[in-house]
Amino acid sequence: HIVASNPDGDPNYTQAMAAKLTPRSKIGIVFNSRGNRLRLGCVRPQSPFAYSTLNSDDHVLAINNVPAACLSVRQAIGIVAEASGGVTILAKRHAESAVVISEIAT
Repeated sequence: HIVASNPDGDPNYTQAMAAKLTPRSKIGIVFNSRGNRLRLGCVRPQSPFAYSTLNSDDHVLAINNVPAACLSVRQAIGIVAEASGGVTILAKRHAESAVVISEIAT
C-alpha cells in the first residue's frame, strides 16, 4: 500500500510511504548522491514505491523523519533496512510536473 501527498500542497515536494511486510523486505528505491545531495537513483518497477509520486533524481529531504541533508547513501540504506512497518520518504521533485492524487469536495 502506498500513501502519497504533497506537504502543504506545494507541488515541488512529494512524500510517499510504503509498507515493509518484514524487516528484510526490499522497497525498490536506489539511492545515489550528487554533490552533497542524496537523490533517488531509481524507483524499481513492481516495487512498493513503483506507483508512488517519487521519481528518479528527486532530491531526498528526509527518510522516516530523519533529515537527509548530511546522510550518505550507506546511512540512507541503513535507515531503510532498520525500518519496521513502513518507510516514508520526503523529496523535492526533480521533474517540473505534479499529479493530483485526490480531491475532497467541501
